Amino acid sequence: MREALDKEKIDGDRIYFVDSISAIIKRTKNIKGCEYVSTPYDLKQTGNSIKKAIQNDYTFVVFDSLSSLIVYGQAIPAGANILIDFINSFRSDLEAKNGDAIFICKKKDQKKKV
Repeated sequence: MREALDKEKIDGDRIYFVDSISAIIKRTKNIKGCEYVSTPYDLKQTGNSIKKAIQNDYTFVVFDSLSSLIVYGQAIPAGANILIDFINSFRSDLEAKNGDAIFICKKKDQKKKV
């Protein structure tokens, strides 16, 4: 994603990426503005990572991907509204900085539930 932004001459200094699958399948390298979450279904860790990024003035969060939560859904504790609670855990912080978030999801997973 960073390379694509650079190629298109898009300033990515305020964009923060949360990757919830790459660290499991391959060795990752440290990239500014990117966190590789070690456990895809650990929404607390992911939420804390996003909150920290917002505190460091990242105002655009890209979460890759909701599809990984569906794949690993059996490891997420049961409970209604788990994704809504996750988003609400950092939403007010992001809104206070006039920020935005994008959640990537594979088309085939759009109608599935976690």
